[in-house]
Amino acid sequence: MKAPRIYLDASAYAPLRPEVRRAMLAALDLGGNPSSLHAEGRAARAMLDEARLRLGNFLSCHPSQIIFTSSGSEANNLALQPGCFGKDRPPVSCLIMSEIEHASVMAGGGFLPSACERVGVDRAGRLDLEALEFKLQARRQAGEAALVSVMAANNETGVLQKLEPIAALCWNYDALFHVDAAQGLGRISLEEVCQAADLISLTAYKAGGPVGVGALLAVSPGVEPPGAVIRGGGQEKGLRAGTENLAAIVG
Repeated sequence: MKAPRIYLDASAYAPLRPEVRRAMLAALDLGGNPSSLHAEGRAARAMLDEARLRLGNFLSCHPSQIIFTSSGSEANNLALQPGCFGKDRPPVSCLIMSEIEHASVMAGGGFLPSACERVGVDRAGRLDLEALEFKLQARRQAGEAALVSVMAANNETGVLQKLEPIAALCWNYDALFHVDAAQGLGRISLEEVCQAADLISLTAYKAGGPVGVGALLAVSPGVEPPGAVIRGGGQEKGLRAGTENLAAIVG
């Protein structure tokens, strides 16, 4: 008799949880467009708002800080843009990332290749802090504000980055700090991530949620992406055009 197959690759996809399936089916049965003003649309909006509130409570952040996207990769692209992230901040003109980031970060988002720099890691797979400080110092001397992007938990090695010292360097050199926490949701405490980062990318399907939904958290006061990557509608405060995938968001 053939032995049953055991699935272990949760870093690629964690099987959908039964409670998630039930919540998604309820959302699909409800129907409605959250942007519509009739009764069905208002019911869908109420369900969307409840999902945002519950995620905010889980992450100990305000619901208004959550921008729903179609994936962690889209959340990364929304975060990685040159421009002004707040009225009291200088415009960001360069991106500094580690050598072990996800491909969606390595691609540089909206930054030109000439505005992107990479920092190596040590033998333990953690960011070289001295090299990061050297690059931050050089950029500040050149009059440039930087955005630093680091993965909290590596999807290949499982290495967890020490975020506090990275955040301290970013603070010292007036740089913004983005953390790709796609592998962290439901597995590690995100309290440290929320305390360290200005922007955090998440995705659902690594933690038993559905494929096709992610989120960008703008956790620092006054910090928000400089513009939309997907344009054409007012959804998600104008930062993510397109009718919300209600069932996936609820899931």
